[in-house]
Amino acid sequence: MSKPRDLTLSTLLLDVTNPRFETEQENQRDAIRAMAEEQGEKLLNLAEDIVQFQLDPSSLTIVIPADQPSGRYVVVEGNRRLAALKLLHNPDLAKGVWEPRHERRLKALSEKFRAAPIKQMRCVVLPDREATSHWIPLRHRGEQQGRGIVDWDGYMAARYEERRGGGPARAALQAMDLVRHRGTLDQATLDRLADVPITTVQ
Repeated sequence: MSKPRDLTLSTLLLDVTNPRFETEQENQRDAIRAMAEEQGEKLLNLAEDIVQFQLDPSSLTIVIPADQPSGRYVVVEGNRRLAALKLLHNPDLAKGVWEPRHERRLKALSEKFRAAPIKQMRCVVLPDREATSHWIPLRHRGEQQGRGIVDWDGYMAARYEERRGGGPARAALQAMDLVRHRGTLDQATLDRLADVPITTVQ
């Protein structure tokens, strides 16, 4: 696998055959607008997060060389991020797709974005779609017995928040830890404690 490279946004193309689209899109403008329509406010929230925190450094974009034009790359993993960046650079691309209040929010985000615009994305370049066929499902098809991304359960999320200094489930987590370590429960009951949702304990 190639080392990550910083590629300019102008060389990156949305995948017009992205599975998020019901049908293949005709061009880049249509692909961006289709992504905006399909994702709705989620894409706005992503754009807002990018303006506030920049791009997620733990998640690389995967690209393949475009057939035409040469020197361009098709994004096969990271299309939402690319669409959000394109919209931040040019909010008019979403004109007429969203409600006026969402368009206003995008324009306000775009104005903030111009103070420190992102012009590149860190990408891994793979030779073709076949080379991406193992990696894409690991991002989007669930845990796959541990091969994919394994989500935290409620207790793991609560422990993360507690170790950062708080969180709404802190008291519930402390109560469960007290029962687990100082209670007089038999092993079979202790083994079932994790099945009790943290929200129920709260």
